[in-house]
Amino acid sequence: MITTKEKLLTLINEIPESELDRVLDFAENLVNHAHGYWANGSESSIDFWDNAIDNEIWNRM
Repeated sequence: MITTKEKLLTLINEIPESELDRVLDFAENLVNHAHGYWANGSESSIDFWDNAIDNEIWNRM
């Protein structure tokens, strides 16, 4: 059975050299940031909208 890492390496070998910098940037971001970093992004944006002014506007719609 092929592992996820083996499948990824196979796909990387199929990507043109000119596009590999984008793959590398993405992979480096995954390695350099804890997984919780990405999960917290959606929570913080919800908190931004949780305020009395936006609630009042929403309730009037």
